[in-house]
Amino acid sequence: MDLQDAHKLALRLMKQHKVPASWTFRFDRSKVRFGKCDYTARQISLSRHLVELNNTSEVRETILHEIAHVLAPRGAGHNAAWRRVAQSIGCNAKRCYGEEVVRPKPRFKGIC
Repeated sequence: MDLQDAHKLALRLMKQHKVPASWTFRFDRSKVRFGKCDYTARQISLSRHLVELNNTSEVRETILHEIAHVLAPRGAGHNAAWRRVAQSIGCNAKRCYGEEVVRPKPRFKGIC
C-alpha cells in the first residue's frame, strides 16, 4: 500500500472511531512489528516497510488493532476487554498477524 494512502486511512479511521485529538499517527522503521500503540507519546505508528509490502486490507486491520488499544482500558493488552472494543470497531481482534502479512526478506540467515 502507498504510504500517503495509508496515512490518510489512519487519520480517517482515528477520527471515525473517536480517538482523542491528542493522539497522533506516524510511520516507524520496524521490520518485525506492524503496528504500535504508544501510550506515553499518545501515538499510533505503523511500520513503513510492512505498509509498503502489504495490501489495504492488512493495513486497515492493523490500524484498527492499534485504535482498539487506544480505546480499551489502559493495560488491557489483548484481553477480553480489548477484544470487545476491537470487534466493536470492525477489527478481527487477532493478537498477532500471521501468514497473510507479507514480511521483508531477512538480510542474514543463521546456520548452526
